[in-house]
Amino acid sequence: MKTYVKILLLNFFLISTVFGQTLKEAYDKTNEFRAKGDYHTAIEWAEKALALAGNDFGRQNETYAVFLNHLAYLDHLIGRYDHAEPLYKQALGIQKKTLGEDHPFYATSLDNLAVLYKSMGRYEQAEPSFARANSGLITILGALIIFFSWVVNNPLKTSYSNLSSAIKSGRI
Repeated sequence: MKTYVKILLLNFFLISTVFGQTLKEAYDKTNEFRAKGDYHTAIEWAEKALALAGNDFGRQNETYAVFLNHLAYLDHLIGRYDHAEPLYKQALGIQKKTLGEDHPFYATSLDNLAVLYKSMGRYEQAEPSFARANSGLITILGALIIFFSWVVNNPLKTSYSNLSSAIKSGRI
């Protein structure tokens, strides 16, 4: 849980400057152009974000793997399967080492690879990847249900400090 929160904070709040741009700006631009359907421009921004993440965190870091996954997803969308597959696999390798196979980012990357295999007609590879990803996502879903149940039923109405204390103490 702590690692997941840390990664989310890093993705959205950390600022780094390379080429006069921040990681958050490159990430936001990637999403902006992806939402507009301008995938080629989104890929350019995703490549910049990946370079910034590599400079900031190193190329064997879980944050770098998230940006690899984003770039692979964009390549997949435009049919560049030969570019997407090694990026997904690289992200999975990093996430397996740094986060473990039970982490939501690992399950998401595995699911994305399975969808890519399906798009390529490689069903024999897609099926086990889907099964492994779904197993991980079910575990995550169970943890989220427990977490949100605790938040909703907390008699103190969950302030940030209460939530932070609960996480640190291992109650959630």
